[in-house]
Formats: sequence, C-alpha cells, structure tokens
Amino acid sequence: AVHVAKQVALSTRLFWILELEDDDNADIGNIRESADDKSALKSGEHAAALMPRLRWRSATSGKIRAKFDLSGVDALAREFALCMDGRVFERIFGSSGATMTEERHTFAQKLRFFRVFARMRPAQKERVVLLLKASGLATLMCGDGTNDVGALKQADVGVALLSFAQINTDANIAQEQQQQKAAPKTTAHVAQALRRRAAKNAADSSSNSNSKSVRARLEAAAIKAEAQAAAGEAGDMPPMVKLGDASIAAPFTSKKLSIASVTAIVRQGRCALATTQQMYQILALNS
Repeated sequence: AVHVAKQVALSTRLFWILELEDDDNADIGNIRESADDKSALKSGEHAAALMPRLRWRSATSGKIRAKFDLSGVDALAREFALCMDGRVFERIFGSSGATMTEERHTFAQKLRFFRVFARMRPAQKERVVLLLKASGLATLMCGDGTNDVGALKQADVGVALLSFAQINTDANIAQEQQQQKAAPKTTAHVAQALRRRAAKNAADSSSNSNSKSVRARLEAAAIKAEAQAAAGEAGDMPPMVKLGDASIAAPFTSKKLSIASVTAIVRQGRCALATTQQMYQILALNS
C-alpha cells in the first residue's frame, strides 16, 4: 500500500507505519493493564477493547523509530506520511459494535492525519469513513468492487471505478480491434436478413394490410441496422459501458480504473456551488 501511495504521489514525505509493539503476542502482550483495565476484564469485556501499546516503524528502512504518543500525532504528520493497517485499526477501535470510549474518541480525531489505510476489511473501510465524517471532515470514497459498497454509501461523495478495465497491452488492443471490425459486419448481416424477410412477406401476400404493416416494420428495422453498421464502420458507435457492483452504491461512475476523475468532480462541484450562490444573489438583488 505504501508503494502504491508513492506511485500515485499521495505524499512525497517518508512513510511511517503504526504497528503493535508485540506482533508475536498481540492478543495478550500489548495491553496496558491498569486498575481500570483489570476491572473491565473482570466485568467481561474482551481484552481487545483496551488500547494496545503501539510504535512507529519506517516503511523505507524497516527500523523502529519511536513509541506511539497520541498527543504527538499532529507534529509527526507535518514531517511524515502516517500509515495504519486494518489489524491495528481493529485493536484500537474494536469491532463494529464496540463502545466509543473517551480514548477512542480522541484517537478518532487524529485519523485525519493518516494518509494510508491498508488491508482494511469492508466494515473497517465503512467505519473509517464514518469516523472521519464524525470529526467534521467531508469525505470522498473511490471503489471498484463489492467490498467498497459500504464505504461508498457512507461517504459524502462516492465514485465507482469500473473494475473490468484492462491494461492496454498489445494482445488486448488487437482483440479489441478485431471485435470492432466484426461488429459492423454482424449488424450488416442482420439488416440483410431483415430485408429478405420483408421481401418474402410481400411476395406471399401483397394485398393483406397486416402483411404490409409487418413489412414496414421490418424495413424500418433494416434501415436502423444499416445505420448502426455504417456508424460502426466510421468509428462513431458509442462505447458500451458495463456497470459494476460499486456503481449501484455510488452516485458517480468513472469509465477508467483511475482516480483522475476525482479532480473533475471536485471542480464541477465547486462550479455548481458558485453558480447556485450567484443565482440566489441575483434573486435577492431583484426582489
């Protein structure tokens, strides 16, 4: 995930990853057992509900850099790009129905400083979006599959990416060109078959009014098929877009497997907002 973040220029800073202090014994060894913690365990709460001990590791060198201090996240975010995975997220915030303690609420206010959330389950993605919205941020989510549907629904703006988009390799380009050449021929064959059927219908019963109407419909369908074939040969046929599962939950769908369309959505949203404000200003002046 850090490598992808570097490739898309999500940040030019060094990446620091938040991890559990003792991954080998994470279920038991990472608990700070204070007097309140022990009473919580006696009351039946699971150990994962307690805040674990955490540390920062450099994504470049792999070396441990510092102990985790919640109050110092703001300062670190100004110098490094901070990352968190789904395992750490679940240890901090618990499962979906876990109670939001004061410490968890404070940590949720710091999520805005994290640049990468990696290896997140669908429910965790949705919860990250909800926590960011609860902290007063406007959220935008991009997703290309069923596992992103929950987060796409909860985000203020959802953008579905077409998951069937293929890389433009030589084999894919050749296959697409063959399909484009075959499509006009198939449409032309359909038009010829319709015309033959119309001529046969006219020869069988030229005086019947029903036969004349059938012939007219066949000729109209043949003309439409010929027009489609001509448009396909000229390269004017519109592309067929097949929507994925994510498109059901998102108000916007990008035709490319890229987040480049986010810039256009933000620009169009600002233009729509500016136009609406100007319209109300004009109405106020004219009233």
